[in-house]
Amino acid sequence: MSGASETFLTESLEKELVKLPEQIADMQYAILNIQQDIEAVEDEIRMIKEAALEKILSEKESGKPKYSNEEQRKLALARMLTPDELYNNCMDKLRSLKTSLRGAEIKEEKTRNLFRAYQAIAMLRGKL
Repeated sequence: MSGASETFLTESLEKELVKLPEQIADMQYAILNIQQDIEAVEDEIRMIKEAALEKILSEKESGKPKYSNEEQRKLALARMLTPDELYNNCMDKLRSLKTSLRGAEIKEEKTRNLFRAYQAIAMLRGKL
């Protein structure tokens, strides 16, 4: 390889090695933001479920709890939540956020792998 080509490759490699850690950090912050959004939606879902379960537990039949065992309560909860628009919107948002999170994690991992590959090339060239 000519000296000019070698210099260009070395400079390009150095630029990438300087630039990639910042990109990785940005990706990690984006992942953190998605994780926080997931936690917020999960909290909202938990509150919706708790409110529905509280209503179920308060239902009486002949002075006794209407849903006396766990299976009956689970079925009643499922029946109550199925048509609940807020609950369904939250579940859709949660699925979407989890998909986004996985995509962001894959991109971040790919970028970290690229950084390590560039580091290895630089070490082989004796630049680190």
